[in-house]
Amino acid sequence: MADNKKTFSSPSKQINRVEREQRQRQIVVSAAIGIAVLLVLVLGYGLLDQLVIQKNKPVAVVNDQKISIKEFESRARYDRFQLIQNVSMLTQYAQMFGGDTSPTSYFGQQIQQTVQTLNTPSMLGQQVVQELVNDAVILQKAKELNITVTEEELDSTIQEAFGYFAKGTPTQAPTDIPYATATLTNQQLTWLPVTPTPVEASPTDQPTAAVTETASTPSAAAPTVETAAVTPTVEASPEVTPTDFPTATPYTLEGFQLQYANYAKELQDTANFTAAEFRDIFRSRLLYDKVFAEVTKDVASIDEYVWARHILVDTPEEAEIIIGKLKAGQDFAQLARDFSKDGSASTGGDLGWFDKSRMVKEFSDAAFALQNIGDYTEPVKSQFGFHIIQLLGRETRPATSDRLTELKQTYFNEWLTKIKAEMKIVINDNWLDHVPTIPVLPSSVAQ
Repeated sequence: MADNKKTFSSPSKQINRVEREQRQRQIVVSAAIGIAVLLVLVLGYGLLDQLVIQKNKPVAVVNDQKISIKEFESRARYDRFQLIQNVSMLTQYAQMFGGDTSPTSYFGQQIQQTVQTLNTPSMLGQQVVQELVNDAVILQKAKELNITVTEEELDSTIQEAFGYFAKGTPTQAPTDIPYATATLTNQQLTWLPVTPTPVEASPTDQPTAAVTETASTPSAAAPTVETAAVTPTVEASPEVTPTDFPTATPYTLEGFQLQYANYAKELQDTANFTAAEFRDIFRSRLLYDKVFAEVTKDVASIDEYVWARHILVDTPEEAEIIIGKLKAGQDFAQLARDFSKDGSASTGGDLGWFDKSRMVKEFSDAAFALQNIGDYTEPVKSQFGFHIIQLLGRETRPATSDRLTELKQTYFNEWLTKIKAEMKIVINDNWLDHVPTIPVLPSSVAQ
């Protein structure tokens, strides 16, 4: 009978097998963890790149100041919000004045232009980039000029923008002071437009108003008639109690705060634009105003005017014929009446006094280049035809408030262009892929 034999593994072999299995499980777990961590890192980097790294890349650099994509997107959303508000306002105005928003109407044209900007990313984006570059330039120049904006100034400006004046409504600016024109010479007096001679009334004409004769010079043709003074009788009417009309509710600080909070919430909800960013907009505007005032403080408050007349014809050949007649001694005013196609022909081509902003550039440049009274130009081409311009007078006057504002703005624009040319400004094109489409233009005006 054969003996039954059992085979037993040694304890050391069982331990080795368990250790191998544990190591395999550890390797699998470690690999899985590694893969998971790698995936998290990849996804995390993608989110980090999209939300942080890409957003911090500059769309422009002004000297050493970077303007990030994040700033660009934020300002673009704000500009879209403002443009949509503008469309809504124009639509309301159109309804108030007849409801015409057709492309040929004034309001319709304004609405179309605004909608076109909203619907054209490159147009809106280019506008935003230039705004941010200008803000950076102004900020840097403000630092050089030691110009700052306090929080109190910022608060006051925002309050006033919402119609709340903590120190009372501002007083109305004084009206422009009438200017005195120069004394005209005898020669200039002969150039004044001729006033039509009054036509004497014919015997059959009826007077348009009764003539009152005084007691000291009674009419010999008509007897004096004494009339009794008549006192009109007024019937007594029942006493009327005056109607009490409602008075306007005072606009308090609490009222402003509520309006401001509602506006800030709308900005946040529709444009993802924070209240802090809104304050920064006002800070930039205040810095602009202060730099503007400093840069333009020495702009002269006087303006140059000329008095001129002209002859307008269609072709250079006609203009040369007119020049020949003038050289032959013919009268300018009569030639204007005979040949000029302009509406001023009936007054001898007289255009009166005007400043440099009143006429098209070609005409204005030629007129103001004339030095001596009586001189006239060679033919000057403009969009209207060919002009021969004669100088009748020149003087300086105090600039009107509107004109002074225009002169300062022109000077400031030229200064800003020069300053930007001296700076190192780099504008990238990466903003083209980051022009936001929110807030969304309402479908009612998106046509």
